[in-house]
Amino acid sequence: MSGSGSSGRAVRRRLTPDERRAEIVRAADRVLAGRDPAAVTFEEIAAAAGVSRALVYNYFGDKGGLMAAVYTQALAELDQDLLVALGAPVSPRERIHQVVSRYVSFARAHAGGWHTLGVVAASQHPAVQRARGERFGRMALAWGSTTEARVVVAGLMGLLEAVVLDWLDTPTVPPERLVELAEELLWSGVEHLVDGGMVPLGADSAVGAGATAAPGPVAAR
Repeated sequence: MSGSGSSGRAVRRRLTPDERRAEIVRAADRVLAGRDPAAVTFEEIAAAAGVSRALVYNYFGDKGGLMAAVYTQALAELDQDLLVALGAPVSPRERIHQVVSRYVSFARAHAGGWHTLGVVAASQHPAVQRARGERFGRMALAWGSTTEARVVVAGLMGLLEAVVLDWLDTPTVPPERLVELAEELLWSGVEHLVDGGMVPLGADSAVGAGATAAPGPVAAR
């Protein structure tokens, strides 16, 4: 034991507001995993983050605001993957394949919290819907920045979310087959739009819009 008079406890660095906010979101993500968001209280999340209930309210306003932050953070990695897929210098059909494959892989790797994200996404809270709309807006930019692209992105992402959520509940086919089926569904919905030039798919114009190269290896894991 040191005789210096020190308590021996490490000095804890004071977090910045952004760091504290991120810490609360991470704690909420842990508490929410596999649970109905309606059954989770601010008290639980505050305790997991090591802060007061009042501070959680101060940062997020209400549970909807916190759910929107969890939704955005949890899907940030997925969204980055999807944006990379949409910008790849390959045919539009292959871009769809990569989007589906990466989406399924991510959902399988985060299966424990995926249903929670589905419930949050369906919430009508303004903060949640704003976060969801911002996601679709970013995706639409990658599809070609047209007014039609936003409509197409919302439809395709909604379909993909529903298909994958149902498959996680009832995995009646192997993941590789799920990717094939979902790809066919999505491509059949946009093929004539892409071929007709109404909705450009992806940022690389060097690849012809009508190309339908065979899908690459399934990346679902």
